[in-house]
Amino acid sequence: MPFTFILDSHLLASNSDEMRQQLAKLIHFFTFHYNCSWSVWHDGSFGLLPWHPIVPSPIPYPELQMISTLPSDCVVITTSDRENKVQGIDRTVFSISSTPDEVMAIQQTLNRLLSTKLSPYKKLLAPSQRFYELEFPSGWEELFHNRTKLPPSENADCDRYGPFGWLRRLEYSWSLAQVDYRAGSSIIDIGSLETFIPRYLAEQGLDVTSIDIDEVGVKYQQGVASKLAKPFRVELQDITKTSYPNESFDQALMISTVEHIPQDGDCRAMKEIYRLLRPNGIVAVTTPYDHHWAHEDTGIRPHNYLQRYYSMQSAMERLAPQNLFEIVDIEFIGGELHSPGNYTPQFINPTNADIIALALRKR
Repeated sequence: MPFTFILDSHLLASNSDEMRQQLAKLIHFFTFHYNCSWSVWHDGSFGLLPWHPIVPSPIPYPELQMISTLPSDCVVITTSDRENKVQGIDRTVFSISSTPDEVMAIQQTLNRLLSTKLSPYKKLLAPSQRFYELEFPSGWEELFHNRTKLPPSENADCDRYGPFGWLRRLEYSWSLAQVDYRAGSSIIDIGSLETFIPRYLAEQGLDVTSIDIDEVGVKYQQGVASKLAKPFRVELQDITKTSYPNESFDQALMISTVEHIPQDGDCRAMKEIYRLLRPNGIVAVTTPYDHHWAHEDTGIRPHNYLQRYYSMQSAMERLAPQNLFEIVDIEFIGGELHSPGNYTPQFINPTNADIIALALRKR
């Protein structure tokens, strides 16, 4: 069970954007470092404006749950005039005034005073994971330059590894940021098709295996690998039933692939990845996302192939079953078209996201 934090909705009574942004930074810090959940307690004592999202700028976490009853064992952050309303035998209560400065200060206070309680909930982060402060407005350029493993460019067509679209750039950069780049670490790239990913990983000194069910993709990657000083392996394999022994790889990538596997093939693929990973191995998965409903489209042109769109619930159930994987990181990627040719990809709130990105650790 995660460590439970509760925010009193009265902290938002002013409906201040700056206040919401500081609360988002607080949630972002603790959610990154600890296995914890955040909810908003609202007792109906004032009219609460629509809560979702917590801030008007993108944050990379799901919307917070609204509750009307406080759990018995939790940490509650409230205002000083309401402290008596939230007291309980097993509750730890922190009261602050409803100002951005107070919210900023309480991060250090909570981290210091709750260090013993939080210790069992501290996440085991992958070596490639780094904490980045939220910035408002959430300019994608800073996030991109901090997280990416690709050379930045004003024009996607100018990159060494291009061309590819801006949204795909952010998806690739997040995926590559999940990789452990220790020399010789083994990694399987699933559904490589004609991407630069296997080549890039091999150039970083990793032991790379590229697989695809598409012969065109396999032939393309074989041509790429043959030109490298240290070629990577390329094989025609079905990720729902590969021929590799158990625990063959340290880590795995499956970028925009799982959505094309028909019927229950996505579930079988995740079970197969679980089998292939060594203990505590990480798999990074990205796939199309629809916050409102899960659905499939079989008419994608020009080849009329299957494309599945996952909702939050279907992604958790089908791609991250709790008996197989622990969630290390979850991000949502989307964008906004400001004007023709000016498209801004972002780590965004899930309600407007086009892609969900999951980093999963084998249990």
